[in-house]
Amino acid sequence: IDVTTLNVPIHHAVELTYGTLLILVVYRYFFEQELLNINLYKQAYHNSLFDELTGLGNYRSLVDYTEQAATWEGDVAIAVIDVDRFKGEEFCIVFTNVRAERFHEVVDRLKTYQRIFAAQPFFTHQGERLRLTFSAGITFWQAGEKLGPVFERADQALYSAKRHGRNQVRIFNQPQA
Repeated sequence: IDVTTLNVPIHHAVELTYGTLLILVVYRYFFEQELLNINLYKQAYHNSLFDELTGLGNYRSLVDYTEQAATWEGDVAIAVIDVDRFKGEEFCIVFTNVRAERFHEVVDRLKTYQRIFAAQPFFTHQGERLRLTFSAGITFWQAGEKLGPVFERADQALYSAKRHGRNQVRIFNQPQA
């Protein structure tokens, strides 16, 4: 600040300068804290939607994604998949733009993926070869339905596949073409 252009005594100009400087320092501190809070919020939000290990979306992410269902063209099929050798980790695939008359093609595609997956060699850290398979339940999701009941149908079909020998795809509520 050029104190000669101010019509105040110099000691007041210095106080004004220190006061302004103090305000800027305080403002910067609070601004940096706010940016930190925003970044922490973004990270927490991301962590609430995605698995930390795999980076795949979780159920909350699926809910957010499927809230857009009203804007999708055609109907939707949803598959719930579980790797047979491991416990508790289920995956969901949403097939969009599926017409009822073509639902069988989606099921066939899922069965093809199943055969490819079963043919892949997997090895433990000790070099032991594993044969991995997956079971799946799939259902048709008609326009206007909520996620909860649709997911439940697919999950019921999955558990039917597991009860009947695993490594298979079960259909719940196949649509009428």
